[in-house]
Amino acid sequence: MNAGEAACRSARAIGTRGAAHHNLRELHSLWIDCGEAAYAAAAHRDEFAAAQAELLAAFVELRAGLASP
Repeated sequence: MNAGEAACRSARAIGTRGAAHHNLRELHSLWIDCGEAAYAAAAHRDEFAAAQAELLAAFVELRAGLASP
């Protein structure tokens, strides 16, 4: 997920509803909803799972290195 995807989703949602009908709280809520939807879409991709596994492996290596005398 990237901010660009969330921004695109937000722009589409605002475009369909009309920006004049939103107050700041509604726009924030819309941004959160679009960000969560973008994350959910990205989280189910193989690339995301591979990146998570790589990150976890790096943390394990770092922790093991810090624990060694």
